[in-house]
Amino acid sequence: MKRQILHTNILILLIFFLPQVSPSQIYEELFVGFNHSSVDSILKILPGLENRDLADAYNKLSRLHLQYHPDSAMFFANKAFDVAQNAAYTEGMGTAHLNIGKVKYFEGNYIEAYKIFLEAKTYLEKTENKIDLADCYIRLAGSLFWSQAMQETAIDLANRGLALYRETGNLRYVAYLYMLFGRYYIDIGDLVSALKGLQLTKEIMVDQNMGNRFDKYISFVLIAEVLWYKEEQKKALDFIRQGYSFLDTSIVEDCGILSNNYSITAFYFRNMNNPDSAIHYYNRGIILGEKAGCLSGLEANHKGLADLYKDQGKIEKTLLHYRNALLFSLIIDSTGFYYINPEHRFYRGISLEIGEPFPVKLRRYYGWHTMRKIHHELYNIYNERGNCQKALIHFVSFSSMNDSIQTYLKNKELKELGFKYDTEQKDQRIFFLEQENKLKETTAKQTRIIFVGIGLVMFLAIIVLILMLMQGKLRNIHNTLNLEQKLFRSQMNPHFIFNSLASIQNKIINEEPDMATDYLARFSLLFRNILENSIDEMITLQKEIETINTYLELQQLRYIDKFDFKIYVDENLDPENIFIPPMLAQPFIENAIEHGIKHIGSKGNIHVRFMLNEQTLVYEVEDDGIGREKAQEILLKQNKDHKSLATSITQERIKVLNKKLKHKIKLEIIDLKNEEGEATGTRVVFELPM
Repeated sequence: MKRQILHTNILILLIFFLPQVSPSQIYEELFVGFNHSSVDSILKILPGLENRDLADAYNKLSRLHLQYHPDSAMFFANKAFDVAQNAAYTEGMGTAHLNIGKVKYFEGNYIEAYKIFLEAKTYLEKTENKIDLADCYIRLAGSLFWSQAMQETAIDLANRGLALYRETGNLRYVAYLYMLFGRYYIDIGDLVSALKGLQLTKEIMVDQNMGNRFDKYISFVLIAEVLWYKEEQKKALDFIRQGYSFLDTSIVEDCGILSNNYSITAFYFRNMNNPDSAIHYYNRGIILGEKAGCLSGLEANHKGLADLYKDQGKIEKTLLHYRNALLFSLIIDSTGFYYINPEHRFYRGISLEIGEPFPVKLRRYYGWHTMRKIHHELYNIYNERGNCQKALIHFVSFSSMNDSIQTYLKNKELKELGFKYDTEQKDQRIFFLEQENKLKETTAKQTRIIFVGIGLVMFLAIIVLILMLMQGKLRNIHNTLNLEQKLFRSQMNPHFIFNSLASIQNKIINEEPDMATDYLARFSLLFRNILENSIDEMITLQKEIETINTYLELQQLRYIDKFDFKIYVDENLDPENIFIPPMLAQPFIENAIEHGIKHIGSKGNIHVRFMLNEQTLVYEVEDDGIGREKAQEILLKQNKDHKSLATSITQERIKVLNKKLKHKIKLEIIDLKNEEGEATGTRVVFELPM
């Protein structure tokens, strides 16, 4: 997750920390609001323009509408492209595509934006318009940074844009890129490089007075963040206060940004063990948030106060502010905007929204993270108070937010795979086009060797094609295996979670609050382990042991005095440094309880063993239940259509894992019997390579 947030921060900075239009005059107009007079003046002269002048006018109108009226921006950009195409005006077509790509990006369609920026780059590289070309390089980099596989390409494009800005003497644009790389170095922990880049930004924006009030403000705030991580708290606070001095509380947008950043200042004081100052800044943030109608500021400050009061043990105040924060989060999620007043929807709600507002999807994604944290805290509070009903409500909401986040990330992953495939296909087409052009040149210059040349080129092309197809096939197989394995894990997790939830509900209905609270606490620990373990393909043996132990304790609460269990770990094993697939034996442990021990008249036993056999981990689950045959007979009587999936799912999962392992995982199921041939239980044995 941390790496995902890093990628998102870089993408935001690439897109939002850079100038949105050129020349600089129009850029200034975007920062002070939609300029009706500039639009009207251009519209008046449109009837007298044609060809290149008309295309430039339409592109200028598109840029003026980008931040505030994306539909109009798209309309004027398309008009500019049509006019430029008819006039064979390459620069006009490139700038039009650049504007169209910006609109697509704002809509959250990163892949389509990337394709359009590529077309803009093709046009602009043939012109002398280095400003728009530099902007295009940065836009391409921003469209690629969300894809982990394309980050090297993105960094290369960003550096090319930086070089062009330096060449043209646009120091302000250079400062934005220094800011970008400063933010990047903060995220990867290189504070020395981060501070160096941000000091260069401050020198240009503030010392040379080339930035507007937002530029100067951000220069100080980011330096404060670096100083905070360097544990120079007093210097950090001094810089962040200097940054605040550049904003004006008589302006709605400034109030919104200050409201958000007062929550950051309060957080600093809270971590310096100065709660009174923290409360002071949180309350100032709420006052400014209410003044501006800034939902994001109100959300951040109410949540900060709730966290602070929770640490102080003031639960009623904690609940009040968590509920307020949750209310503002829900409004952001439902509207997609950071301000209550629809007329202010394009105002900056947080510091990162420098050049243009976030896509709605990204705002909602950040909101889900906040709501997930709040629901989790409320669940803990009500659970500790013994209010099972409210605890369960917030736990379900927490799970829903977590599902939304995971769905968002999975969709991003699928888009990345499709984007990567599409890029490879385009590279192949470019490769063949280049070969075809070379072949035509060779034909014109060297007629005598035309057949030899064609044969050689075709032979090389076929070899390259075969190699690329083989590489693509192997990559697709690998991706498919990963997706299949995730699917198997996701199918197993809900299988036993549902039964536990049903038991909690039953305890609540039967008015057994103490048991319900204990059960819910253990279940939350189990569910947390499942969420953490499902992220990774392999987990430590220690985590597996903890999850199994919690699960068996939970089942003991369901089946009181029905069975005992023991977990044995070979003293020669190091559980913290041994990695195994998560929850491999869990379906069999569940079968041992539900279908084996459940039907015996006496108290049963379950033994889980982890033993070392040379370089192999032997993982056993043994029970003294009624055995598989008798259990199957009972199941068939109860439900003729019942099919046990534990064995088939686990075997399929092992099959997928073994395709990627040198030494294979083995599974054996042994029916235990006494001397008379009667069933005495079942033993499941896994052999896992170490």
